[in-house]
Amino acid sequence: MKEQSNLRLDTRVSLFFEGLMLTCFTKDKRCQVGIYTHPINADHLFTVSVYDARKFRNGAIAYKRYTCAELREAAPLWLYVDLGDGLQKNLFTATRFARNEIDPRSFDHVLDFDGPELHGPPDQVTLNPDALSILNLPQGIFYAAQLDDFQRSLATDDDHGGHTNMHMGSHPGKNESEEPPMPLLNKSALVGAQIELPEKENLALKLETSAKEALLNVPLEAGVQYTVYIEHAPEPPADPHEFLPVPRSHFHRFYDAITTKSGIRYTISGLAKTMEMRCPPYDPPCTAMTVGNHDSLENA
Repeated sequence: MKEQSNLRLDTRVSLFFEGLMLTCFTKDKRCQVGIYTHPINADHLFTVSVYDARKFRNGAIAYKRYTCAELREAAPLWLYVDLGDGLQKNLFTATRFARNEIDPRSFDHVLDFDGPELHGPPDQVTLNPDALSILNLPQGIFYAAQLDDFQRSLATDDDHGGHTNMHMGSHPGKNESEEPPMPLLNKSALVGAQIELPEKENLALKLETSAKEALLNVPLEAGVQYTVYIEHAPEPPADPHEFLPVPRSHFHRFYDAITTKSGIRYTISGLAKTMEMRCPPYDPPCTAMTVGNHDSLENA
């Protein structure tokens, strides 16, 4: 997946977000990432891995990992490039890439709970802030990093591991057969961001708590491309050759972090081209989503 993404090489720092998390853009030009740390996700780990593109195969040059409980304790966090003056208001420049909706990098391609293909008008999404731990990103142009084709279906009890909901599996007053699966073409479950930087020395990528406790402090060499993977997903097997079954989607877990006015819940399945090595339909296990009509995760 990482080799197939729309990585631009003319930026200093590229970020990729993958896993059970929600992005939201605030009025003061931050991107908030809500890491879904509800106890139901105790099998997920939150990791930040920093790579020097010249030495990618040598592994990460910096790495931080949290369990859900540890992240809830440490959050809210800030991830930013320090230009020499620390975290200043003039760094707040985060924005969506939206040259036009046809451009494959347009943020409009990111799967959106507030969008018309999921729970946009006339439905309404309410966030449960207690389920989310906030990571703030003041810089970057955020874009759809990889386009795939998906399918939206009404969720069933089976999709939710026994969860029950009065409208799950059908719309209120409708028979489930009245709504066939809907194809979601050219959508992205992988979010990318680019941070454009001046050609100067003494830059550093920092991960901090709101109390300015440094969790990561990575010096950045002038003229070098860095890639940062921000992931919230189950731990991979220790043996990379270990056979694993095709994973079930974790998409349904979002519905413990959001509430829809209608009570409707969906499931998202990948279509044939989503994962070349898997047999369709493939359920993407950890999907990075957005909430396009919200302007804060803190005041949900």
